Amino acid sequence: MLITVIVPIYNMEAYLCTSLDRLLQQSFQDYEILLIDDGSKDSSGEICDRYAREHSRIRVVHKPNGGLSTARNAGIEHARGEYLTFCDPDDWVDADYLQQFVEAGMDEHTLPVTGILQHREGKSDRRLTAPAMDVQGQACTEAIVALRRHDMLGFTVNKLLVKRIIDENGLRFIEGLSHREDEIFLLQYIPHVSRIVINEKTPYHYRVLGSGLSKKRKPTELILRVSRQLHDLFLQAAPTPEGRYVAARIRLQQCCEAVAASKTNEELHIAVKAARNAREEYLSTFDPAFLADRRDRKVAARSRWVFALGALSGRLLRRLTRLIHI
Repeated sequence: MLITVIVPIYNMEAYLCTSLDRLLQQSFQDYEILLIDDGSKDSSGEICDRYAREHSRIRVVHKPNGGLSTARNAGIEHARGEYLTFCDPDDWVDADYLQQFVEAGMDEHTLPVTGILQHREGKSDRRLTAPAMDVQGQACTEAIVALRRHDMLGFTVNKLLVKRIIDENGLRFIEGLSHREDEIFLLQYIPHVSRIVINEKTPYHYRVLGSGLSKKRKPTELILRVSRQLHDLFLQAAPTPEGRYVAARIRLQQCCEAVAASKTNEELHIAVKAARNAREEYLSTFDPAFLADRRDRKVAARSRWVFALGALSGRLLRRLTRLIHI
């Protein structure tokens, strides 16, 4: 069964060779590497072509610049594999990266998930893992909740996806969206699998750069719109009491982010109203049994006085919401 590794690329000449060299060292051999050059202005396109000439498993697609989601979608369209995954061009993988997916079980009903090792400039490395589990049927909601609690749901690079599921359900990354697009895509994909296997190993190395798309300030309206979409999609994927709590927590976190991002009084008014409504929903789903980790306990302890003091002033709430990290 062929696996396609999709690498969307834009101006990554400084890191691209390292990423490709590591991808070429896989112990699992039935795979192709599909490079999507999204109109790079540096030498990334030439590097792609050189590697494709030297390695038969590498193919290249050059396209006009359209953004990350368009590059990923182009990769899906051109992929030849029955299975696919993604790799960012500034990251790298261990030799057993694909083998970890294979050992979890390659079938059309399974979602294999591995851990990620984040390498942060000037900081210690951070392991992103969820508890190891192999669940089926309704028990998949347990895995979905665990992935969200451990910051693992917003990555496509550590999951093996079935191309047939993607194509038959018309799943694509939302083009033009630069906020939580991975998580939205995965929450649309997950309901179509009946087994989730989580591996605690970390064969994927995620480079956290000091700047980039994820660091740019997002418009308040965009954050609020995405908050509702994430909330609704998570409820569909995990329709349990704890799932409803986590969905409410997602919405509260996003609305607080919108408050902090507000630039005008009108934006602040809209975001504050949304945040207060989100907190009401959060309180209605709250159960002490759901305080599974430090962040849950922090939100429960801090949100009460943050919103109490924030009632005095929307601007004060904007500053205080930064204290709620979910």
